[in-house]
Parts: sequence; structure tokens; C-alpha cells
Amino acid sequence: MLPASTQVWTRPQLKFTEPWSGPWRGQHPILPLKTAVNNSFVNIARDELAVICQQYTENPVRQITAGRQRQQQSAPSPNDSPLKPNPSWRPISTDFEVISNSKVYVDTEGNIFKSSVMPILLSNDGPLLSTVLALSAAEWDRRGAHDGVDYGNSAIRYKGKALSQLRSSIMAETNAEENVLTCVLQASLEISAGSGPDWLIHLRGALAIMENHPGCVSANCAALALQYFRFRYILMKTTENRELARNESKTKTSNSDQCGDAIEALNRISLKPDSRQTVHPQTGCSTELMELINLISLTATNEQQPTTASEDGPSLERRIRELEFHATDDYLLKSAECFRLATLIYLHLKVYHAPIRFPSMSTLLQPLIDCLAGIIREDLPRRSFPMWPLFIAGCTSCIDEHRKAVLDMLYLLDDKWPISNISTVTEVMATIYNFRDLNDGLAATVQHDWQNIIGKFGWKLSLS
Repeated sequence: MLPASTQVWTRPQLKFTEPWSGPWRGQHPILPLKTAVNNSFVNIARDELAVICQQYTENPVRQITAGRQRQQQSAPSPNDSPLKPNPSWRPISTDFEVISNSKVYVDTEGNIFKSSVMPILLSNDGPLLSTVLALSAAEWDRRGAHDGVDYGNSAIRYKGKALSQLRSSIMAETNAEENVLTCVLQASLEISAGSGPDWLIHLRGALAIMENHPGCVSANCAALALQYFRFRYILMKTTENRELARNESKTKTSNSDQCGDAIEALNRISLKPDSRQTVHPQTGCSTELMELINLISLTATNEQQPTTASEDGPSLERRIRELEFHATDDYLLKSAECFRLATLIYLHLKVYHAPIRFPSMSTLLQPLIDCLAGIIREDLPRRSFPMWPLFIAGCTSCIDEHRKAVLDMLYLLDDKWPISNISTVTEVMATIYNFRDLNDGLAATVQHDWQNIIGKFGWKLSLS
């Protein structure tokens, strides 16, 4: 018989020392941790564990041991799960300990990602559970788990199962909240797999579900979906080719317009008026500055007379420079300042049409790199980081000194952040540099060649 409760170890606060070590060495290859502070436990009751792990309804659960060898697991079949749960229920534990904490960097009782996802995982064998299994398998595969299991194939199979379950339950009101969360995690899966365009399909799906079943989705779930998608979507738009964006904006039924309109409609309903200047701990940026970034993209995309653009530029620049930030600590204030400096560079490139080699670029770039280096450091604990400012700094770096500084920060982040799209952004940055080097460097008149390069490869970058 099962014990009354089974304890699953989680880490609320973590110290980073050397990679791939710690009490769970051999159990969690994606946790670059050695020691934990203030270890705490989450109790999963016997009946809850039985819901997600039917084979343990009658079988005893053995306690977790740090050095235990992982069980060999078979490929999917109608009667067998490829990630067949061992007594520690590793995929769910990975989601709870790693994935949830990486989606919501400030891991407190207010972690709405964890509080929204975990209850459904423990009560329903549906698309959300299959998606979590796919995420866990994909991370083990990406981090090179060596235990004889083909985690890459398992991730693909579970992803397909989740999408099939999602299609069959998409119209059911009772499944609306689970389906929204499934779309969020499916988007995350696509982003971590290379930032292809499919994550935008899941964005549209989540927004459509909330629009069609508004009374069936809790406020926390809606806030989570909006928080996850809106920031990423606005920053993704900054990477798009200008001419392509202009052509798309002329098409009333374009997918980008549909996403943008739906996000803004939800934002008008959900946003608190007094939060516009607050630096959000999950993004490191204020809502007001995020709106200005979006406005720059829209200003650069719209067909305008040169005089109109020159009038908009100084007005936008003044607003950006005069912004005030409210934050709970110095880290968030510095992060917001990184966003401010990057936004000024983006404004000069997109609205003023300043070439990357223009003197004003270097005047803005060096302070941005210095500001980034102040908060992306080995000795700082893992938390929200300014990915978009780092990306903008990389795209406008012309000399080796600046390139190296940007790449070093990306490598550091990739070492300390187990679940993310950092490796994709690093690949994009290296591709941009290679493209420039193979084409005899950066011409003096180039403004934003990186958008064309990203467009050629079909990336839809999530820069959050």
C-alpha cells in the first residue's frame, strides 16, 4: 500500500556553483546545481499520486535516493508510457522543480504558473499532462541524458498525443482552462525547440479559447497566458523584416494582426492602471516601456511621410528618456535601464533610420553593454534577465570587443538557466556575425540587416 503522503523534493532558493552536480546528480541532468538552501517539501497525497500514476494504486512507493540508477524506459505503445513513472515520478518532479520555476522566475507563493498547472496535473490525464511529459523529455534530450532512453523520440510522441487530446477537447467549456495552459506550454515547447513559427499558432489558440469561453477561465490563468504571450509577441515583432511587416500589415486578415488585436483586447481588460511604471519581476521591464517598444515597431511599419517620422522620433525619444521606474529592488531598476537603453537604440535604427555604424550607435551601445554586465554575472542568483536588450546589443555590435562581451553573457546565461531559448538566440547571434564576416563586414549604410537574416531562416524569436 502507498504511504499517506509521498514527499517530492523541491528547491525554493538555489546556489549555483558547478554544473551537473548535487544531491540529484544522475537523476536530474538538467539541474546545474550543487547545494540547496532551505530545502522544503511538497506533499503529494496517495490518491493524488494514483490519479497521475495508475500503476501505483496498489504498489508501494519507495523513497527517493540520490544515487539510484534511472530505470530503463521503453518506447511508446498503446499499453506502455515511454516515460513510465518511477517512484519519484521524475517528469512531474522536473516540471515542478525546474520548468515552473523557470517560467516564473520569482518563486514565491504567488507563482501563478505553478499554482495553475500543478492541480490539473494531479487530477486529470489530459493534454496538459502529455505536454508536461513532452517538455521534460525534451529538456532531458537537450541536456544529453545518458541512460539508454530516446528522450527526443519520447518528446515527439508525447507532443503529438497532447495535440490530439487538445483537438478532441477544444470545444468543451469544462476543459477551457486546461486547454489554455496546454497552449502556453506547447508554445514554450516550440520556442525551446528552435523558435519556429508554430508557437504563434498556440498563441492564437489560447486567445481564441479565452475569447470563446471567458467565464470558464480563471483570472489567474488568463493573467498567466497574457503575461506569457504579450511580452514575447511584442519583442518578436522587433526582429521582423520591415518590408515583410509592411506587406503583412496591409492584409486585414494577417495572422500578426489577429494576434496583436486579441492581445491588446485582453490587455485592456486585465491591466491595472496603476501598474504601468512598475518594473515587473517576471520581465524586468515596465508596461509603459513595453508599449513604447511596440509603438516604435508600429511607427516604423506604417507608410509615413519623412516629416511625420521625424516628428514622431523626438517625441518618442523624449518619452523614453523621461520614463520613471518603480521597482522593489536595485536589480529590477538596472534591468529596466537596460531596456531603456536598448529601446533608444531600436528607435534610432527603426525611426531615425540611423546606420549601425553611425557614431550615435556606439555612444548608446557601450552604456548598454556596461549596464548588462552589471546584472548578468556569475555571482548573481538566477532570476529574470534582460534578453531583448542583450539581443539588441549583439545585433548592433560591430567590433570584436563588443561581440565577445555579448557572447560571453549569452554563454553564462545558458549555463545558469536550464529551461530557455538562450541557445537559439546564441545561434542567431553567431549566424548574424558569420553572415557579416562572409559578406566583407558591415557596410556603413546598414541599418538593421539582422532582421533580414532572421527572416531568411524563418525564426520567430522569443526574446524573454
